[in-house]
Amino acid sequence: MTPLFGMDRTAILSWLTTIYSLLTYAARTFPLLAACVLLSLMSVAMELLAMMSLVPLTELAVGHVIPSTSTWARIPEWFGSAPDMAFYAVVFLLLISLRLITSFSSGVLVSYLSRNMIAHFSSEAFTAFVNALAFEEIQQRSVGYFINLAGDEANRASQVVTAVLRLIPVAALGLLYFSALAYQSWWLAIGVVAFLALSLVCLGQTFRKVHELGARQQQESRDLNSHFLDSLNSLRTVRSYTAEAVVSREYQRMIFGYANTCFRVDALSLLASFVPAIVLVLASGVAVLWIIDMSAVAAYVSVIMVAVVLLLRFFPVAGQAIDIFLRLVADLRAGDDLRRVLRDVSSRQVMRPAPNECVIAPPIHEIRFEAVSFAYSQREPVLQAFTVSFHAGHSYAVLGESGIGKSTFVDLLLKFYASQSGRITVNDVDLCRVNTQWLRDRVRVVEQHAKLFNDTIYQNVAFGAQVTLDEVRHACRIACIDADIERLSNGYNTLVTYQGSNLSGGQRQRLAIARALVRNPDVLMLDESVNALDTELRRQVVTSILEAYRQRIVICITHDPAVSEQFERVLEFARLKAEPQPLRS
Repeated sequence: MTPLFGMDRTAILSWLTTIYSLLTYAARTFPLLAACVLLSLMSVAMELLAMMSLVPLTELAVGHVIPSTSTWARIPEWFGSAPDMAFYAVVFLLLISLRLITSFSSGVLVSYLSRNMIAHFSSEAFTAFVNALAFEEIQQRSVGYFINLAGDEANRASQVVTAVLRLIPVAALGLLYFSALAYQSWWLAIGVVAFLALSLVCLGQTFRKVHELGARQQQESRDLNSHFLDSLNSLRTVRSYTAEAVVSREYQRMIFGYANTCFRVDALSLLASFVPAIVLVLASGVAVLWIIDMSAVAAYVSVIMVAVVLLLRFFPVAGQAIDIFLRLVADLRAGDDLRRVLRDVSSRQVMRPAPNECVIAPPIHEIRFEAVSFAYSQREPVLQAFTVSFHAGHSYAVLGESGIGKSTFVDLLLKFYASQSGRITVNDVDLCRVNTQWLRDRVRVVEQHAKLFNDTIYQNVAFGAQVTLDEVRHACRIACIDADIERLSNGYNTLVTYQGSNLSGGQRQRLAIARALVRNPDVLMLDESVNALDTELRRQVVTSILEAYRQRIVICITHDPAVSEQFERVLEFARLKAEPQPLRS
């Protein structure tokens, strides 16, 4: 492709596609955008009319008489007034007042829409992560990618839309000023066009550089967020290895690098406005000293003064347009990534039932894995011809070493991943046909590392379920955590701090168990979720659960033989992988 102003046409086409997609999406979501554009254009019209009203004022100021046949003389007649300086001064002030009012209103509306767009884009990005991203996609990205996309990049994507909103009235104002200049003097208009064309050619490489810096901003911000979160989540490790200075120095290096990149974008934007302006000033000086015949100027003083006013307004407007455009170019990469996320969130919500999915009659009384094989990406298979079955009214301990694939079969059952071969059935219905949300409502998994949120204990157990405090207490009694909670000063209203740091590991695990129990599932799976408890407390918790769930399916995944003693059947995972268990009806 032939470069255009130093930019590849394919890249330009991609930018235009991104801008169009974001604008159409924003226009559908925020109908007030149309009002914002209309208000901005009204403000532009008020300014141009105000500037044009200086023509009769200037004529009267230099002692000229306004011809009675001119439009300027007829306007005061419409209002029953004389064509004097007082009338035109009032008109000028009125138009300027309207310009200020409409400009203020437009600015307020743009700010309101911009803030709401940031919130909307960020919310939609987060919704896409939670609902629409496959686990493989999440594992392939850094955590900074997701934080940045829902934060800084959502902000920059909204700035793309805002920049276009600001560019429309600025471009319209520039066009109107140019039209007024052409009306005053066609040779002056030709000179302006030639100057702008030369400026755009000179700025071509600046556009490309700004776009490259925008991509660098994006990556540096992601890396920065990843380092920040990794360091905070690993603070115990950082301090135990006395590596505080290491992570602090790395963060300092990254944040100053990001700041320098942002500065370079700002500097290029300022340079793009400064260079044409300084060239124009120098060219004007040359014209005054060596080209223009100053003796002929006096006869056209009013025309020249109006032309000067128009030029003084036109070039700052042109510079503002270039500055807005360069910032838009810098934000386009972020806007393109967010555009894809918004497309994904609207086209493939995980919880949206597939056409062939169905809700089967509860409760779940049987789960079967029939010759199931699965591998992550191109790695060795984790499961191969894996065969096992689980039946209601029985409890199972799945025993095996870490890394052998015990948690993988849980992920397959919950449809986090799809098996490459074989068949999984629930009540004799193929898993791929079982409604995903219904399945996850009936099968609850308690993980080894309990995930708690910065909220009350009650809300952490309820976790969005419409349950009463009595139901939460009942679940906590089965999990043997109720007495611990009651001893806290605020009981179930006690606030859980960051990552549950105000609770012990065993308390966090039991709260996670209660969170699953309060939903009354048909299948309860404990994935290494009692290993933080001492022997006696663990026995109490398991006994309490098995008593409450004697008619359901309880599966405990563990590598500890001592845990498996309380369960009816012990399935050795290594043996299941080598010698599949025969299925029974």
